[in-house]
Amino acid sequence: MQTERIVLRPRGPGEAIELGFHLTRANWASQIGLISVLLIPITLVGYGLSLLFSPLLLLTVAWFKPSLDRALLHQLSNNLLERPSSVSLVLKQWRRWWRGGHLVSLLWQRFNFGRSAVLPIWQLEQLSSPARRRRAHTLSYNDRGAAITLSAFAVIIEFTFLISIVSALVTVAPDQWTQGLDFFDWLAVASHLDLAWLLLGLAYLPVVMLIEPFYVGAGFGLYLNRRSHLECWDLEPKLKALVERHGRRVGR
Repeated sequence: MQTERIVLRPRGPGEAIELGFHLTRANWASQIGLISVLLIPITLVGYGLSLLFSPLLLLTVAWFKPSLDRALLHQLSNNLLERPSSVSLVLKQWRRWWRGGHLVSLLWQRFNFGRSAVLPIWQLEQLSSPARRRRAHTLSYNDRGAAITLSAFAVIIEFTFLISIVSALVTVAPDQWTQGLDFFDWLAVASHLDLAWLLLGLAYLPVVMLIEPFYVGAGFGLYLNRRSHLECWDLEPKLKALVERHGRRVGR
């Protein structure tokens, strides 16, 4: 299968992830726009909950990332198939990406570290529950290790980015806030303050905006690659080339 952007052929897991990164980069502006809009209601809900328990803003944003992933994947798949994929259109088509195991993805499947490669099966193929489980087992079996590794690296990168943002905030904080405290003492004191949890939750928003589109794209790349291995999508461009060559010979 060939589009204006990519040729689908069997690849190794690393190459497949890079393919997903390429799709995300090609669609970067609309991906950032979409996730920015979707984070607004999630942030407002998290802030309301944080008034009851301070860490809940951070936890709410982190927990509802599978909902963000669904919208991002819908946009990427539309873009791959050369369909309209604007932010407004994706929001209007919310019923298409909201269904297909969404509730389950926010419950026990939230702890599935291989979910990036399974999500396209659940969302795009729209199978019944038994057929979906069999399909997920077939398509994600060989790439499950790559999907788990991808999730682990995403967590590490998120943590690194978050610590970097917090460190920058500490650096520019007024002296009276940190006078007499070194960096680690300041963190120990601030971790008990409601304001510190609020700032930590807000600092997590740009981290999610930057990393989550690439996480979804990489999982989509693994899914496309597995289908290429199992369904021989790489034969399509070759068959087209044979037909074209045959047509040129007949025309002579």
